[in-house]
Amino acid sequence: MKNTKKKTSNVEEEIWSYRLELKHYLSAFEIQPDQVEDALQDTLLAAWKGVGKLRDRDKLKSWLFAIARNEGKRYVRKVRSENRYNTSLEERIEKFGEEECKLIGDYEIYAYTEKFTDDELARAIEKLSSRERKILTLHYCYGHSHKEISEMIGETYSNTRSIAARARIKLKGFLEEEIDSGE
Repeated sequence: MKNTKKKTSNVEEEIWSYRLELKHYLSAFEIQPDQVEDALQDTLLAAWKGVGKLRDRDKLKSWLFAIARNEGKRYVRKVRSENRYNTSLEERIEKFGEEECKLIGDYEIYAYTEKFTDDELARAIEKLSSRERKILTLHYCYGHSHKEISEMIGETYSNTRSIAARARIKLKGFLEEEIDSGE
């Protein structure tokens, strides 16, 4: 019986260790900063309550992010139902910790951006609007589909896809400017 208690405690500590990553992830949703904190607390509470249902500890991180995604979507729906305009859309997306976001999916953009330094890429990304950065971050850093992103930010699917396509084109243009200014 004592081993079970110790094992659960270790899982709870590991859940807590993902707190900052989960907070950064939830900040990408179209919710206010105070709601990010609430969504984080709801995520951690749901994880601690459901830790006994976790079958494969190796999947703890993906399980936590699935809970966070559901909580984030719930908060986006709550904001939408309250018919409030969310000004965080115009705010700058916080950096997602010190770890680099590795681009996933879309091989063309990955291959294209690989030839640039982190500083060049960061300067080009800063030139995008906050909405464009948010959509690209959710897609390339977290691997969400455009449909999922549209639900997360409270936008239509077709608008989300259009914004993402324009953002990729703009990003390539900004990166070309980086090449031209460096010569």
